[in-house]
Amino acid sequence: KSGLPFDQKFPEIAADLKQLNLEAVLDGEIVKGRSPTYQVCDILYHDGHDLREQPLKQRKQVLKGAFKDTKHVKHSQTTRKPEAWVAKNPDSAYHPGTSADWLSVANGANSKKKTKMKSDGGQPTLTHLDKIYFPEDGYTKGDVLNYYEKVAPYILPYLKDRPESLNRHPNGIDQAGFYQKDMTGHIPRFLKTKRIYSESSDKSIDYAMVQNRESLLYIANLGCIEIHPWFSRIQKLDHPDFLVIDLDPDDNDFKQVVQIAHEVHNLLDDIGAPNYCKTSGATGLHIGVPTGAKYDFDTVRAFAQAVCRVVNKKYPGITSMERSPARRRKKIYLDCLQNRRGQTLAAPFCIRPKSGAPVSMPVTWKELTGKIKPEQFNIENAVSRISQFDDPWAPVLGKPANLERCVRRLETKQNKA
Repeated sequence: KSGLPFDQKFPEIAADLKQLNLEAVLDGEIVKGRSPTYQVCDILYHDGHDLREQPLKQRKQVLKGAFKDTKHVKHSQTTRKPEAWVAKNPDSAYHPGTSADWLSVANGANSKKKTKMKSDGGQPTLTHLDKIYFPEDGYTKGDVLNYYEKVAPYILPYLKDRPESLNRHPNGIDQAGFYQKDMTGHIPRFLKTKRIYSESSDKSIDYAMVQNRESLLYIANLGCIEIHPWFSRIQKLDHPDFLVIDLDPDDNDFKQVVQIAHEVHNLLDDIGAPNYCKTSGATGLHIGVPTGAKYDFDTVRAFAQAVCRVVNKKYPGITSMERSPARRRKKIYLDCLQNRRGQTLAAPFCIRPKSGAPVSMPVTWKELTGKIKPEQFNIENAVSRISQFDDPWAPVLGKPANLERCVRRLETKQNKA
């Protein structure tokens, strides 16, 4: 638009496009973060074929197969204009300019329009959708909201009736975020809260609860890139629905984390405790055992500690139960102390505020091998995976383990050793 040759203004993007070796006409937008990216949302010509009359969903398939993302050229699920975020009819052909098949959703600052989504109890207003949340990747607030709208049916079972600690990054992951627990004050009608006494604050706090799609989008609009629910529900706050052993590495090769995860898995299987795994979305793994609000936090934490002690005794060189990072350098922290009232865990399917927009992803024990990488599940590919599999983390909300029997078996196993 300024008349400056593209390859001079954005040499990194031009170089990546050249490496793709494509014969195509692409449609997209430059997103200027720390490292500019060309977000490609449509393809009009490819290998001599005019695709403009094909439905958008078919063009998207062609686009998906035409190239793989590079550092500066990436597929985008959404279309952006300077003043708006654009939703398109998936069955529409391509038309130059604007079209009746486009829905323009305003960013807030540059337009008086804002998107409002209908619900029984109210309407969340989504704003500033073009704000860059992930500077290195070019992902925007709109991308995050679009993701949570798609995964709402899958993530909501893990959020309903649970108090939420809001971890807010309203200016993106490169700016300081903050935690918010108390929602006292003006909140929309559709956002349910639960007043709970906080010993640390010595006062009662109104915790948000994410009961439906509207409240999920509302807290995401506040800058909650990741979602942090309690282990317990408001019906039995002192009795968690599951316990978690968090494997938190300190510069360990991820293959070691996988190795220790399988050691925990095998031990839990041996003593009759059903167990399930998900990536943390960062560098570690979460192993969950269903407890069904049958036991209090002291009981489940004691059990998790006993399991971790057995694993630590077998692998003292690469695991540790020391809380202080300085005392467990180059070792995987077997964290079982999170099993406390009021503690939270990154929910399955939530995005983590780290470069690449990784997602905490449930995995089966069979697919948890040395080939898996913690960052391989992200905002770009998670929806496709989630919609095509039976959630392997879901049983943590199911039938509880018999911890009394598991403890007896663990003690018998240790005595024999």
